[in-house]
Amino acid sequence: MRRSCSKSPDDGHGDLPGLDTFKGEILHSATFQNGADYKGKRAMVVGTGNSAHDVAQDLYMKGAEEVSILQRGPTCVVSLQPSAEMIYKIYSNGDPLEDVDLIAASTPYPVLVDAYRSISQKAAQIDADMLQALNDKGLKTYFGEDGTGFQMMFMRGKGGYYIDVGCADLIADGKVDIVQHSEMDHVEANGMRMKDGSLIPLDLLVLATGFKNMQENIRLIFGDMVAERVGPVWGFDEHHQMRGMWRRTGQDGFWITGGSLLDSRIFSRYLAIEVKAALLGMLPARSELPLAEKVEAI
Repeated sequence: MRRSCSKSPDDGHGDLPGLDTFKGEILHSATFQNGADYKGKRAMVVGTGNSAHDVAQDLYMKGAEEVSILQRGPTCVVSLQPSAEMIYKIYSNGDPLEDVDLIAASTPYPVLVDAYRSISQKAAQIDADMLQALNDKGLKTYFGEDGTGFQMMFMRGKGGYYIDVGCADLIADGKVDIVQHSEMDHVEANGMRMKDGSLIPLDLLVLATGFKNMQENIRLIFGDMVAERVGPVWGFDEHHQMRGMWRRTGQDGFWITGGSLLDSRIFSRYLAIEVKAALLGMLPARSELPLAEKVEAI
């Protein structure tokens, strides 16, 4: 049996009692390569985010005998076109790119919340038929805990969303099955035992259970002291600023950039200015920082 994982995946062991007794193959989605490697196999993907759906779709399209997805919590599902693309509609109005970037970078948090909630409400109407078909097959859907949808889930550092590129149809057509975590009892040697006593035979378990915070990758590379100085990365802090990203961290000389290509294009400019200011000795001492930045920097 081969077991594979990346540097800091969430292995999902706590959600799958008996996983260590499974005689089939277990791997994290980070190391999944090609569904063709599992032609004729019976596979289950644990998780319902983008990676989970993509892996399940690839397994089915490449000839896996049976494919199912284990859902642990409700999932925000949106169509790629037009729902997901509404997030970036502001870039299609013909305004100068620099002006739109400035709007995107400076929008206050309460305005972001209202905007994304409004977009999610429109997406719910547009995708109503798709969502109903998924619900009918047992997939639980929602638009986030406060109705703000997948983009705010991303910005808050959470998973649990899927931008559909084909797997929704496979689920609706019964080609990929949905299994609810609440209905499972445990994993055993040859598959997953359900609470009703039935067994789902399996040859492969793919753990699409997400990743630990970027702080843990920093810990692996630079050690505990640097990781603790930097702190958690990504997601909003109590001041609705992105944690540890595109600005001075708690570790001198340590800067982090990330996010989508859009994020990187916008905020790399501000990061470059701050790095240059640091090299020229122009940044204020930490004792001179405003309270909000002091909290983030310690």
